[in-house]
Amino acid sequence: MKSDKSAALFIGVLSDLFFAVTFVFNRLMSVDGGHWVWSSSLRFFWMITPLLFALVYFRKNLKTLLGEMN
Repeated sequence: MKSDKSAALFIGVLSDLFFAVTFVFNRLMSVDGGHWVWSSSLRFFWMITPLLFALVYFRKNLKTLLGEMN
């Protein structure tokens, strides 16, 4: 039971880290004169990519995915 709580806490902290980084990127883009569409697209891809990677990894299809990408 304790390991489930630790895993949930780790996933929560990791997701907070990814989410916080998107705000830094958003600020850098707005200061540089970038359009809001680019920053929102970046936020979406930055948040969804680790989740999809984890899903593929836990389903044991990572080798297949990497082979298809090459």
